Amino acid sequence: MFWSLLQGGRKVGGRNTPLSIISSLGWLVARGVNTNLNPVVVNHSISLDERLQMFWEDKSLSTAKLHTLEEIHCEEYFKLNHTRTSDGRYSVSLPLKKFKLEFGSSRDSAVRRLKQIERTLLKNPKYLHQYREFMREYMTMGHMSTVPYGEIVTPINRTYFIPQDFVVKVESNTT
Repeated sequence: MFWSLLQGGRKVGGRNTPLSIISSLGWLVARGVNTNLNPVVVNHSISLDERLQMFWEDKSLSTAKLHTLEEIHCEEYFKLNHTRTSDGRYSVSLPLKKFKLEFGSSRDSAVRRLKQIERTLLKNPKYLHQYREFMREYMTMGHMSTVPYGEIVTPINRTYFIPQDFVVKVESNTT
């Protein structure tokens, strides 16, 4: 915290004289310890209350943040939609973004990838059997299901088709 108070300006005197550094609280005076010199007393005319006021004003200015348009909308939403519960807590519904989700055309590339995998698997019956077993197990576990035809023919930009992949790890007992 000390270093954040310093503002960079300083005054250096001659040898064996104090160093002055400007800070948020005013000028700070420091010097090395020398037991042969008399102590230096500095009296500053600004009261402690005034110095603290300057400190907090400086801190409030440096922490001011410019808000994005989205943050401003969120703040306005809160101001218009928040309530206080009987126990004094704030309650507000989540400000969900309204956007139109468009995936683009993913069906063609997914079908192309699936056909490529089928050609590869037809060349190796062992891998074809492992692939089918894996898919059967995946469906049994509920991780995947057959898509009804009506959902397949929905508008292209509202459905995303995940391309298939087939990975073989030769040094493993399972793929």
